[in-house]
Amino acid sequence: MEPRSYPEAEAYCKSWGGDVFSFSSNSEFNIAREVMGANTKFWVGLQRRRSSWLFLDGASPTFATSRWGPGKPTANGHDMCAAAYPKSYNQNNYLTDEGCNEVLPFMCKRYAPGKAPPAPEIPKATSVAAMLEDGDTVGQCPSSALTVGLYDGWTFETNYDYAMLGVGDYPYLSKEHCDNDKDLCIVEPCGIKPNTISSVKVPAGLAVTLYDRPNYQGESVTYYGPRDLARPLPADSGAFSDKAESVRVFHAPMSHWTMRVYKSTYSLDAMPSVGLLDPVGAFTTPWIWFTDQNEMKDKVADLPNTNFAMVFTGNLKIEKPGRYTFCTRSDDGSRG
Repeated sequence: MEPRSYPEAEAYCKSWGGDVFSFSSNSEFNIAREVMGANTKFWVGLQRRRSSWLFLDGASPTFATSRWGPGKPTANGHDMCAAAYPKSYNQNNYLTDEGCNEVLPFMCKRYAPGKAPPAPEIPKATSVAAMLEDGDTVGQCPSSALTVGLYDGWTFETNYDYAMLGVGDYPYLSKEHCDNDKDLCIVEPCGIKPNTISSVKVPAGLAVTLYDRPNYQGESVTYYGPRDLARPLPADSGAFSDKAESVRVFHAPMSHWTMRVYKSTYSLDAMPSVGLLDPVGAFTTPWIWFTDQNEMKDKVADLPNTNFAMVFTGNLKIEKPGRYTFCTRSDDGSRG
């Protein structure tokens, strides 16, 4: 047949009552090679679905998936159709993965009545990548007034790479586009590469979780708004700068904590009774997380350098019953 993209070739074959050529043995594959010609690169009906390569007409893919060429198939997430290499001197008849919009020759295969194997069952698409595998159209995510800013620069600089992402689940980062698996849409262009986020702006009402592996795997850190975090990004393990490879942005209504500060004229070696200390000041904060004493002094200018205590009061809303553990990184003593 004249060269076509894979979707066009598949549509043509279905109009004839068949599918793009599938094969389960070397002898069957050689039939296609003889028909198409030894020097022709052509489509075969192998397609990637949910991380597996399948013949959608139900043919067994076991033999075909043993015929990948060296270094194939790739893992770039875009080449989801398969083609046969041209046969050259001293080279096997290998397969390669291709972008489905590539234009190649093809041939069709139709089973005799009652001889077709059952078609494979493919789960419903629950991610942008799966939608693309199915040939579905994926739209651009609508713009959002409330976004988290992710910056390559150390201090929210827009002359470097940056992305503004609304609520969503982003399994990987890319300057070209970021899939939002929560709303099954694409942010294009996205603007930020993996392992480059050095500063973060989180507005009130949102929170962001950064993961150091794609698909929300590996170590993670969560920042609640309103908060502007410049390099180095704080994390329990030290710093999270230039580590993020996937991101989740979610709604997080602001908390309200009251922090009261007290000071002592004597050295504090243990948790004191604040009733015996002198009050310094009080303020409200949406989160209890201070990476250094300078952040505390931004709230209470008269905070002494040593021998002080802080008391936080507020209400916790427990939305899901269960057992919860509260922890602190305080190294000078604390109690709940």
